[in-house]
Amino acid sequence: MCTAKERLELLEQPYLTGAEFARVLNRSPSVVNREIRKSKDRIYFVDGWGYLTDDLIKVFHLKPFVARLKKELTHDTKKAADA
Repeated sequence: MCTAKERLELLEQPYLTGAEFARVLNRSPSVVNREIRKSKDRIYFVDGWGYLTDDLIKVFHLKPFVARLKKELTHDTKKAADA
């Protein structure tokens, strides 16, 4: 299972493979690839690189998820600083 920091680092990359995106969502790669195939016409793919991260975020409606990860990360950082 990825931490919030690892997930955000993956989401900051310009392109993600299906397996990397599955790690972000904490789901199996086969399920994620099936969902990507359903929306293939709306997600830009570059051979050798992967899927455009911005398209994945838009198609899978992940803006609230990303905001929650950032909030969780800042909360964890503050908690560690207070300790």
